[in-house]
Amino acid sequence: QFHQVGVDLEQWMRLAASVLARTAQSAAVVTSLRMEQSRLRHLELISIQETMVLLIVVLEGGIVRQQMLALEESLDQDTLTQAANRLNDLCAGASANRIALRRAQLGAAEQQILDVVVRIMKRVDDQTDLHLYRDGLVHILHQPEFALPESARNVVHLLEDRTLLEDLLTEMLEVGGVQVVIGGEGRWNELKECSLVVSPYGVSGEARGALGVMGPMRMPYSRAISTVRYVAGLLSDLFREVYGGGEELST
Repeated sequence: QFHQVGVDLEQWMRLAASVLARTAQSAAVVTSLRMEQSRLRHLELISIQETMVLLIVVLEGGIVRQQMLALEESLDQDTLTQAANRLNDLCAGASANRIALRRAQLGAAEQQILDVVVRIMKRVDDQTDLHLYRDGLVHILHQPEFALPESARNVVHLLEDRTLLEDLLTEMLEVGGVQVVIGGEGRWNELKECSLVVSPYGVSGEARGALGVMGPMRMPYSRAISTVRYVAGLLSDLFREVYGGGEELST
Protein backbone atom coordinates (compact mmCIF):
# COMPACT_ATOMS: atom_id res chain seq x y z
CA GLN A 1 0.00 0.00 0.00
CA PHE A 2 2.76 2.45 0.90
CA HIS A 3 4.61 1.97 -2.38
CA GLN A 4 1.37 2.47 -4.32
CA VAL A 5 1.19 6.13 -3.26
CA GLY A 6 4.77 6.84 -4.42
CA VAL A 7 7.14 9.07 -2.46
CA ASP A 8 4.43 11.12 -0.76
CA LEU A 9 5.50 11.63 2.85
CA GLU A 10 2.18 13.01 4.04
CA GLN A 11 0.27 10.13 2.46
CA TRP A 12 2.64 7.66 4.10
CA MET A 13 1.83 9.06 7.54
CA ARG A 14 -1.91 9.14 6.87
CA LEU A 15 -1.74 5.56 5.66
CA ALA A 16 0.31 4.53 8.69
CA ALA A 17 -2.37 5.94 11.01
CA SER A 18 -5.04 4.05 9.06
CA VAL A 19 -3.12 0.76 9.15
CA LEU A 20 -2.41 1.11 12.87
CA ALA A 21 -6.04 1.85 13.70
CA ARG A 22 -7.44 -0.94 11.55
CA THR A 23 -4.95 -3.61 12.67
CA ALA A 24 -4.96 -2.77 16.38
CA GLN A 25 -8.69 -1.88 16.40
CA SER A 26 -7.77 1.22 18.37
CA ALA A 27 -7.33 4.93 17.86
CA ALA A 28 -4.01 5.75 16.21
CA VAL A 29 -1.75 8.81 16.14
CA VAL A 30 1.26 9.43 13.89
CA THR A 31 3.41 12.55 14.11
CA SER A 32 5.16 14.15 11.18
CA LEU A 33 8.91 13.78 10.99
CA ARG A 34 11.00 16.30 12.86
CA MET A 35 14.15 17.14 10.93
CA GLU A 36 17.29 16.95 13.05
CA GLN A 37 19.14 19.03 10.45
CA SER A 38 17.92 19.62 6.93
CA ARG A 39 20.20 18.80 4.01
CA LEU A 40 20.05 20.13 0.48
CA ARG A 41 19.09 17.65 -2.21
CA HIS A 42 19.17 20.11 -5.10
CA LEU A 43 18.07 23.57 -6.18
CA GLU A 44 16.69 25.01 -9.39
CA LEU A 45 16.75 28.55 -10.77
CA ILE A 46 14.08 29.71 -13.20
CA SER A 47 14.22 33.07 -14.95
CA ILE A 48 10.98 35.02 -14.58
CA GLN A 49 11.89 38.42 -16.01
CA GLU A 50 15.09 40.44 -16.10
CA THR A 51 16.56 40.15 -12.58
CA MET A 52 13.59 38.24 -11.07
CA VAL A 53 14.30 34.55 -10.46
CA LEU A 54 12.29 31.72 -8.93
CA LEU A 55 14.44 29.68 -6.56
CA ILE A 56 13.25 26.12 -5.89
CA VAL A 57 14.96 24.37 -2.98
CA VAL A 58 14.47 20.62 -2.53
CA LEU A 59 15.67 19.15 0.77
CA GLU A 60 16.35 15.55 1.72
CA GLY A 61 13.10 13.94 2.75
CA GLY A 62 11.12 15.62 -0.01
CA ILE A 63 10.60 19.06 1.58
CA VAL A 64 10.24 21.71 -1.14
CA ARG A 65 10.42 25.47 -0.69
CA GLN A 66 10.08 28.18 -3.34
CA GLN A 67 11.06 31.82 -3.15
CA MET A 68 11.25 34.72 -5.57
CA LEU A 69 14.43 36.74 -5.46
CA ALA A 70 15.71 39.81 -7.25
CA LEU A 71 19.30 39.35 -8.36
CA GLU A 72 21.65 42.30 -8.49
CA GLU A 73 22.33 41.55 -12.15
CA SER A 74 20.25 40.14 -15.00
CA LEU A 75 21.10 36.53 -15.94
CA ASP A 76 19.58 34.51 -18.78
CA GLN A 77 18.20 31.00 -18.26
CA ASP A 78 21.31 29.24 -19.57
CA THR A 79 23.49 31.13 -17.11
CA LEU A 80 21.06 30.40 -14.27
CA THR A 81 21.07 26.70 -15.13
CA GLN A 82 24.86 26.64 -15.10
CA ALA A 83 24.88 28.44 -11.75
CA ALA A 84 22.38 25.95 -10.31
CA ASN A 85 24.53 23.05 -11.51
CA ARG A 86 27.63 24.54 -9.86
CA LEU A 87 25.77 25.12 -6.60
CA ASN A 88 24.36 21.59 -6.64
CA ASP A 89 27.80 20.11 -7.25
CA LEU A 90 29.20 22.16 -4.38
CA CYS A 91 26.39 21.89 -1.83
CA ALA A 92 24.26 18.78 -2.44
CA GLY A 93 23.92 16.78 0.77
CA ALA A 94 25.19 19.62 2.97
CA SER A 95 23.51 21.29 5.95
CA ALA A 96 22.83 25.02 6.14
CA ASN A 97 25.93 25.65 8.24
CA ARG A 98 28.18 23.75 5.86
CA ILE A 99 26.69 25.53 2.86
CA ALA A 100 27.35 28.91 4.49
CA LEU A 101 31.03 28.02 4.79
CA ARG A 102 31.27 27.43 1.03
CA ARG A 103 29.99 30.81 -0.16
CA ALA A 104 33.52 32.27 -0.32
CA GLN A 105 34.23 29.99 -3.29
CA LEU A 106 31.51 31.66 -5.38
CA GLY A 107 30.83 34.81 -7.36
CA ALA A 108 28.55 37.60 -6.16
CA ALA A 109 25.33 36.33 -7.81
CA GLU A 110 25.86 32.77 -6.59
CA GLN A 111 26.63 34.04 -3.09
CA GLN A 112 23.34 35.94 -3.09
CA ILE A 113 21.47 32.80 -4.14
CA LEU A 114 23.25 30.67 -1.57
CA ASP A 115 22.46 33.14 1.22
CA VAL A 116 18.75 32.71 0.46
CA VAL A 117 19.12 28.92 0.39
CA VAL A 118 20.76 29.00 3.83
CA ARG A 119 17.97 31.18 5.25
CA ILE A 120 15.31 28.83 3.86
CA MET A 121 17.04 25.79 5.35
CA LYS A 122 17.45 27.42 8.75
CA ARG A 123 13.75 28.30 8.81
CA VAL A 124 12.96 24.64 8.15
CA ASP A 125 15.35 23.59 10.93
CA ASP A 126 13.67 26.02 13.33
CA GLN A 127 10.20 24.62 12.70
CA THR A 128 9.50 22.43 15.73
CA ASP A 129 5.74 21.91 15.45
CA LEU A 130 4.68 18.34 14.86
CA HIS A 131 1.74 17.65 12.60
CA LEU A 132 -0.55 14.95 13.97
CA TYR A 133 -2.32 12.36 11.84
CA ARG A 134 -5.18 10.58 13.62
CA ASP A 135 -7.42 7.67 12.73
CA GLY A 136 -9.62 5.05 14.38
CA LEU A 137 -11.78 7.15 16.69
CA VAL A 138 -14.71 4.88 15.84
CA HIS A 139 -12.78 1.83 17.10
CA ILE A 140 -12.15 3.28 20.54
CA LEU A 141 -15.71 4.59 20.89
CA HIS A 142 -17.01 1.06 20.30
CA GLN A 143 -15.24 -0.13 23.46
CA PRO A 144 -17.58 -0.59 26.46
CA GLU A 145 -15.32 1.56 28.66
CA PHE A 146 -16.29 4.58 26.55
CA ALA A 147 -19.99 3.83 26.13
CA LEU A 148 -21.08 6.50 28.62
CA PRO A 149 -21.34 10.03 27.16
CA GLU A 150 -18.85 11.53 29.62
CA SER A 151 -16.23 8.86 28.90
CA ALA A 152 -16.76 9.27 25.17
CA ARG A 153 -16.35 13.04 25.43
CA ASN A 154 -13.15 12.62 27.43
CA VAL A 155 -11.52 10.31 24.90
CA VAL A 156 -12.57 12.51 21.98
CA HIS A 157 -11.12 15.54 23.76
CA LEU A 158 -7.92 13.62 24.43
CA LEU A 159 -7.47 12.77 20.76
CA GLU A 160 -8.20 16.38 19.79
CA ASP A 161 -5.87 17.87 22.41
CA ARG A 162 -2.90 18.66 20.20
CA THR A 163 -0.77 20.09 23.00
CA LEU A 164 -1.12 17.06 25.26
CA LEU A 165 -0.46 14.57 22.46
CA GLU A 166 2.55 16.54 21.21
CA ASP A 167 4.04 16.74 24.71
CA LEU A 168 3.43 13.08 25.40
CA LEU A 169 4.69 11.81 22.05
CA THR A 170 7.72 14.11 22.12
CA GLU A 171 8.69 12.75 25.53
CA MET A 172 8.26 9.19 24.29
CA LEU A 173 10.42 10.09 21.31
CA GLU A 174 13.27 11.13 23.59
CA VAL A 175 13.11 7.83 25.50
CA GLY A 176 13.19 5.63 22.39
CA GLY A 177 11.94 2.10 21.80
CA VAL A 178 8.37 0.89 22.21
CA GLN A 179 6.80 2.51 25.28
CA VAL A 180 3.59 1.45 27.05
CA VAL A 181 1.71 3.98 29.18
CA ILE A 182 -1.13 2.49 31.24
CA GLY A 183 -3.74 4.77 32.80
CA GLY A 184 -1.48 7.79 32.59
CA GLU A 185 0.80 6.25 35.25
CA GLY A 186 0.02 9.13 37.60
CA ARG A 187 1.58 11.68 35.25
CA TRP A 188 -1.09 12.31 32.63
CA ASN A 189 -4.48 12.53 34.33
CA GLU A 190 -6.19 12.76 30.93
CA LEU A 191 -5.06 9.18 30.21
CA LYS A 192 -6.46 7.69 33.41
CA GLU A 193 -8.98 5.56 31.47
CA CYS A 194 -6.66 4.72 28.56
CA SER A 195 -3.49 2.97 27.59
CA LEU A 196 -1.03 4.11 24.95
CA VAL A 197 1.57 2.12 23.03
CA VAL A 198 4.12 4.36 21.29
CA SER A 199 7.29 3.94 19.24
CA PRO A 200 9.69 6.28 17.44
CA TYR A 201 10.31 5.92 13.73
CA GLY A 202 12.63 7.59 11.25
CA VAL A 203 16.31 7.75 10.38
CA SER A 204 18.95 8.31 13.03
CA GLY A 205 20.73 11.63 12.61
CA GLU A 206 18.31 12.83 9.93
CA ALA A 207 14.65 12.93 10.99
CA ARG A 208 12.38 11.22 13.46
CA GLY A 209 8.76 11.03 14.50
CA ALA A 210 6.52 8.96 16.75
CA LEU A 211 3.47 6.79 16.26
CA GLY A 212 1.18 4.82 18.51
CA VAL A 213 -2.22 3.41 19.35
CA MET A 214 -4.61 4.31 22.15
CA GLY A 215 -7.27 2.10 23.69
CA PRO A 216 -8.81 0.98 26.97
CA MET A 217 -6.55 -0.32 29.72
CA ARG A 218 -7.59 -3.87 28.87
CA MET A 219 -6.34 -3.54 25.28
CA PRO A 220 -4.58 -6.63 23.84
CA TYR A 221 -1.05 -5.37 24.50
CA SER A 222 0.81 -8.05 22.57
CA ARG A 223 -1.09 -7.23 19.37
CA ALA A 224 -0.78 -3.49 19.95
CA ILE A 225 2.97 -3.68 20.58
CA SER A 226 3.66 -5.91 17.57
CA THR A 227 1.53 -3.68 15.32
CA VAL A 228 3.22 -0.48 16.48
CA ARG A 229 6.69 -2.03 16.15
CA TYR A 230 5.92 -3.34 12.65
CA VAL A 231 4.53 -0.06 11.29
CA ALA A 232 7.36 1.94 12.89
CA GLY A 233 9.90 -0.35 11.24
CA LEU A 234 8.12 -0.14 7.89
CA LEU A 235 8.00 3.67 7.96
CA SER A 236 11.64 3.80 9.03
CA ASP A 237 12.62 1.61 6.06
CA LEU A 238 10.68 3.84 3.67
CA PHE A 239 12.21 7.03 5.00
CA ARG A 240 15.68 5.50 4.99
CA GLU A 241 15.26 5.00 1.24
CA VAL A 242 14.24 8.65 0.89
CA TYR A 243 17.20 9.88 2.93
CA GLY A 244 19.61 7.61 1.13
CA GLY A 245 20.88 5.53 4.02
CA GLY A 246 21.33 6.18 7.71
CA GLU A 247 20.40 3.96 10.62
CA GLU A 248 16.83 3.05 11.47
CA LEU A 249 15.73 4.26 14.88
CA SER A 250 15.54 1.46 17.42
CA THR A 251 11.99 0.22 17.98
